[in-house]
Amino acid sequence: MPRFKRIATAIPLLVAIGAGDLLPAIETTRFEVPGLDAPVEILVDRWGVAHVFAGGQDDMFFAQGWNAARDRLWQIDLWRRRGEGTLSEVFGPRFVEQDRAARLLLYRGDMHAEWLAYASDTKRIVTAWTRGVNAYVDLVLERPELMPPEFEALGYGPSHWTPEAVTRIRSHGLLRNATSEFRRASFLADHGPEALALRDRYQPEHRLTVPDGLDLDFFRFQTAPPQALAPYFLGTRGVRFNSLEAGFQDEALAASQGSNNWAISPRRTATGRPLLANDPHRTQAVPSLRYIVHLSSPGLDLIGAGEPALPGISIGHNGTIAFGLTIFSIDQEDLYVYRTKPGEPDFYEHRGNWLPMETIEETIPVRGGDARTVELRFTRHGPVLYQDPDRDLAIGLRAAWLEPGMAPYLGSIEYIRARNWDQFLAAMNRWGTPSENQVYADTSGNIGWKPGGLAPIRPNWDGLLPVPGDGRYEWSGYRDMDELPALFNPERGWVATANEMNLPAGYDVPLGWEWAGPYRRQRIDEVLNADDAMTIEGAVRLQTDYVSIPARRARDEALLDSLASAFADVSERLGPDPAAWRWGDLHQIELRHPLSKHLPDDVRLLADVGPAERGGSGDTVGNTSYGDDFNQRSGASFRMVIDVGNWDASVAMNNPGQSGDPRSPHYRDLFEPWANDEAFPLLYTRPAILEAAEARIELIPASTE
Repeated sequence: MPRFKRIATAIPLLVAIGAGDLLPAIETTRFEVPGLDAPVEILVDRWGVAHVFAGGQDDMFFAQGWNAARDRLWQIDLWRRRGEGTLSEVFGPRFVEQDRAARLLLYRGDMHAEWLAYASDTKRIVTAWTRGVNAYVDLVLERPELMPPEFEALGYGPSHWTPEAVTRIRSHGLLRNATSEFRRASFLADHGPEALALRDRYQPEHRLTVPDGLDLDFFRFQTAPPQALAPYFLGTRGVRFNSLEAGFQDEALAASQGSNNWAISPRRTATGRPLLANDPHRTQAVPSLRYIVHLSSPGLDLIGAGEPALPGISIGHNGTIAFGLTIFSIDQEDLYVYRTKPGEPDFYEHRGNWLPMETIEETIPVRGGDARTVELRFTRHGPVLYQDPDRDLAIGLRAAWLEPGMAPYLGSIEYIRARNWDQFLAAMNRWGTPSENQVYADTSGNIGWKPGGLAPIRPNWDGLLPVPGDGRYEWSGYRDMDELPALFNPERGWVATANEMNLPAGYDVPLGWEWAGPYRRQRIDEVLNADDAMTIEGAVRLQTDYVSIPARRARDEALLDSLASAFADVSERLGPDPAAWRWGDLHQIELRHPLSKHLPDDVRLLADVGPAERGGSGDTVGNTSYGDDFNQRSGASFRMVIDVGNWDASVAMNNPGQSGDPRSPHYRDLFEPWANDEAFPLLYTRPAILEAAEARIELIPASTE
C-alpha cells in the first residue's frame, strides 16, 4: 500500500523576492508521494490557479497529473470511463449501449505508430502525467475525507489510468460532418436538389454532386432509421444521468459552438508589445471544460489552459511565444454505405469481392447485473454504425481522428516548446485534431496565423454526402501540412479567426465546405480596424462584445411576417408592456451539475450554479448561444488575453471556477465575475505569484523504507 503523509501547518513561507523582501505566512500542506524524484511546490493563487514548480520535467508533468486529480478527480474519472466504455461498471445496465458505442470509436491501431506520431517524448510525458493522477487516486482511496462527494453519492470510487487511455480515447474531440452528411442526404431525398440549394450554402462557392451509386431512397425521412447514427451520437456525447436518448439535437448544439482569437502586432497596441487573445467556445457546464495551470521546470515555463484530462496546455504562452486556437473546418469524416451479402450480413461488397467485417467481442462489466458481451464490427474504412440485413445494407464511418497521432489536443506537446515562428510552423505540421486555426505572437514582435489538421484527399468526390463503400470512393492519403495556408506579420497589423471561411482568395485546395457564419469575424474586423492602440482591457471588451451584425439588417418580408408571433411570445413571457422588456430577463444562464438530482441537498446547493443574466447571442463575438428556453448553452467559459513580454499584465477567466469539487471555494468563485464580463490576472513571474498565493502544497518523494 502506498504511503502518504499529510501535514497541514501555518508556517512562514520565507521566499526572497528581491533584496531582503519576505512574504507573510501562508498555509502549507505537505504530502509524501511515491514516484517523485525530488520535491515539487504548488502555489495556488486567490483565483484557484495552481502554479507548479518542479526541478525536472518528469516531476513537473507528474505533479500536473496529481494536481489535476486534486481539483477535477470526479470529472476526469468520468471522462475516462465515458471514453473507454466502462460507465456500466459503476452506473449500471442502462449505460451498456453507450459503452458499446464508445468502444466502437476507440483508437485500435498500432501503439508504436501512435506514440511516434507525436513529439518524441510524448509517451514519457503522458506516462509521468498518469502516474501523478494514479498517485492522487491512491491518496483518496486511503484518505476518504478527500474523496469528491460525487463518488460518495453514487457509491463507487475512482480508478487508475494507463498512458494508453490518454491516446486511445478520441471521441471527446470536436468532430466533423458525419451527421450533416446524413441529414443532407435525407433532405435531398425528400425535397430534391433545388430545395437543398436554397437551404445550403457552401464555401468556397461549390456545386453539390451526388456520388454515383448512392441510393438516396434509404435516406428518405419516412424510411431512414433514426437509429442509423445512434452509436455515433452515443459514443461522442457526454454522460447523461437522466436521459439516454440519441438524436440530431446534439448536432444543433455542436453547430452553435465556435471560438474567437486574434493577435495584434506591436505597432497597433498601446504598449508597443504584441497582444494575443483567445476565447474558445464550447458547452457551458460545471465543472468547466477548461483548466488553467502554470507548469514550471528548468527549460520549460508554461501557463495557460487545456483540458484537465491531458498533460500540458493547448492555449497560453511559454515566456517567449503565445498561442491560441479556434476550429478550422477541415472535413475529417465520411459515411460509407455498404451493400452486404444476402443471408450473410457480416460480408460487404468491395471492388467486386465480398469482404468479411472484422468482429471483436468485448465484455462490459455491469454494476448490479451480469456482464454483457457485445460485438463490434469494422470494415476497411472503420467502425460499422448500423446494419440492416433486410435491406442488405450497412453504414460505416471513416474518420481521420481514428488515425495514429490524432488524440485530440495531444499534438500541443510539440508546439508548447517552440521559441520562434519557424519552430512553431514545424510543430504545427504534426498537428492532427481537432483541425485548428492557431494564432501566434512572440517577444520579438512577430504575429502569425497557421491552420493545422489532418486533411484527407478525396480524388473524386467532395465529402458532402455519404458514398458507396464499394471501392469507388477512397481517400488517397492526406495533404501535406505545408499545403495549408499561413500568414506572418501581415501589413494590416493583426490576424484573427472566428471559425468563418478564411481561406485566402484563389486558394483552391479542397479542405471542407462547411463553416460558421461570418458575423463574429465581421465584428472583430470592425473593432480591430478602428483601434490602432489596442489594450488588454479593450481586448476583453471585444471578447464580451454583444453587437449583433445580423440585427443591423433592414427587416425583410420574412422578418416582418414573424414579428407578430414574436411579439405575442415575448408578451406572454415578460408582460404586455414592451418598455419593461429586458433581454437579460429572458436570456440567462444556469449551470446544473450532471448529478444534480442525485446529490444530497447540501451538496446540490453548492454544485448547481446560477442563474445570471446574459447578453448577446450565437452571432455576437461574446457568443451566448441558447436553446428554446433562452438559457445559454455554449460560449466562452475560458477567456485569455496575453500581453506578450509583460506576462503578469495578462488576464484570464474560467467559468464557474477552477475546482471541480463543489466543496471548494474555487468551484464557483469565478461565476459572478465571468457573468459580469470581467477577467483576473494571469500571473507568471514568481514574485507576482507569491504576492497572490493563498495556499502552498509541497509534494515530497515518499521514503522507500
